[in-house]
Amino acid sequence: MIPILPNSSRTIVTILELSEVYDRLRSATTKQALTQNSISARKIAFVGTIQPDRFTISLKVTRPNNFLPVVRGRLESTHSGCLIFMKLGLFPSTRTYLIFWLLFVLVAGLIVSRQYESHLLLAAPLLLDLIILWIAWTNFNMQLRFTMRALDEVLEA
Repeated sequence: MIPILPNSSRTIVTILELSEVYDRLRSATTKQALTQNSISARKIAFVGTIQPDRFTISLKVTRPNNFLPVVRGRLESTHSGCLIFMKLGLFPSTRTYLIFWLLFVLVAGLIVSRQYESHLLLAAPLLLDLIILWIAWTNFNMQLRFTMRALDEVLEA
């Protein structure tokens, strides 16, 4: 099935031990946003929670970004390192907002199409929904690259 809303899944294979991955993620993550003047803010790349076998993080930003991915991950130890399984998706509020507007445009198009008894009028809202989804996916993928780059820097440090 083709996903409608932006999401992704990734798996990272690393030679680092599970405890080392946990320590690196924990040292690069805070539970709340830091001010820009904070000295430790320079080392912090993520905001979220880190547990020994799983984590939920997002990139630390200084201004709001609706399409920033939330990374939900699970750590598994192997005989030669660690596996990091990640699911990346939109924040719940962004997902709700996006679904609302996609449905609102579609319902409005159905009402107008029915009112004027023209099926051609339904094409405009469908096209608008496709444009909205294209913009959402494009912005999500752009933010996904930034997040993955930051995660790679934390794991390679």
